[in-house]
Amino acid sequence: MMKKWCISLCFLFASALSFAQQTTVINPATLSLQIKALIEEVGIPALSMAVIQDGKIVYCKAFGVSNTELRRSVDSTTIFEAASLTKPVVAVTALKLVEEGVLELDKPLYDYLSYPYENIDDLRIKNITPRMVLSHSTGFPNWRDKNLEINFRPGEKFSYSGEGFVYLQKVIEKITGKTLDKLVEEKVFSPAGMKNSVLVFNPAIHTNSAEGYDKKNRKVKGFRPPTANAASSLLTTANDYALFVLALMRNQLLKEETTKQMFSSQIGISEKEKNGCTKVCRTSY
Repeated sequence: MMKKWCISLCFLFASALSFAQQTTVINPATLSLQIKALIEEVGIPALSMAVIQDGKIVYCKAFGVSNTELRRSVDSTTIFEAASLTKPVVAVTALKLVEEGVLELDKPLYDYLSYPYENIDDLRIKNITPRMVLSHSTGFPNWRDKNLEINFRPGEKFSYSGEGFVYLQKVIEKITGKTLDKLVEEKVFSPAGMKNSVLVFNPAIHTNSAEGYDKKNRKVKGFRPPTANAASSLLTTANDYALFVLALMRNQLLKEETTKQMFSSQIGISEKEKNGCTKVCRTSY
C-alpha cells in the first residue's frame, strides 16, 4: 500500500499543477486545511505536495506521519516512492544522450547490443527503437508473466510498457559504461538541483522515508530498490519533482527543440486505448 500512497502523491501533484493553472491566487492556509481534511477522510498516513504557478514553486508542504507507530512527522525532505514518474526522468536522460550523439532516436536498440535481448527469437525485436520505447509502442507488455514476448509489430500502436524502458536502460548503460542511477544523477538530478532524489535506495543515508500501510493501518513492506529500474525505482520528494518539471519547462535540461519534440505527438491513441492507459498507469507501479 505504500505504493498506493506514493502514487497518490503523484496524482495530487498533477492535480496541483492543474489547480495552479486554473486559480489566480493560491491561499496556502486554505489549501492546507483542504488537504488535511482529504487525507483524514480517506486515511492516508502521509502525503507531500507541490504547486507550480507562473514558473515557480508557490506551495510545498508535507502532511501526516511517515511511521504511525513512532508518530514521526513527514517534512519536505521525506522520500516517497514515485513509481512510474521515473519514466519522464529517464526519458529526459535518454534524450540528453541523443543530443550528445551517443544515442540515436530511430536506430534499433538491437544494433547496440552484442547479444539477443532476453533471448527473444522474434525477429521484430530488431525493429524496436528508442523513440518506440519513449512513445510506448514497442509491442512489449507492461510487465511479462514469464518470458518476454512482442505482442504486435513495433511502432504499430500504443501499449504502455515498463519492459520497454528496461530494454532502453540496458542499452544506454552498455553504450555509456555507466549505471542508470549515475547517468540520471549527471543528466537530471544535479542540473535540476534535485538533492533528495535517487534511483537506488541506501538505508545508511535515506533514513527519512515514508513507510507503507494498508487500509487497516497495518505496516507493509515498502519498495527499496537495490538497483535502478528505468520504469519505476525513483524515490523523491514533491519539491524535487517540481524542480524537475520547472527545469524541463525552462529548457535547462534539454535544448528547446528537443523539449518540444518530447511533448509532441508521436503516435495516435484511440478512446479505448486512452481508457486502457488510464487503467494501466494507475496499476503499473
